[in-house]
Amino acid sequence: MILWTLFEAPRGTVKGEVDDRPHPPLRCPVSAFGGLYDKEVRREEIEAWSSHTVGPFDVNMLPGDHSFSELKPPSTSADK
Repeated sequence: MILWTLFEAPRGTVKGEVDDRPHPPLRCPVSAFGGLYDKEVRREEIEAWSSHTVGPFDVNMLPGDHSFSELKPPSTSADK
């Protein structure tokens, strides 16, 4: 399983290069995540990731904005 996440990265601190050369699609399932209240990335843009796999693809829309700020970690017994 590959999980590509920037949940913990402060905005503007992540820099990278885009490899825009053609690549064959992945042969594995891909799950894409988006924020229900995201004003930066529309659901249609998230759905476009489906072109990168020949396997199953699903979109998961989570509460929150671009960084899913409404998500809270599950409470543990240490939190009580």
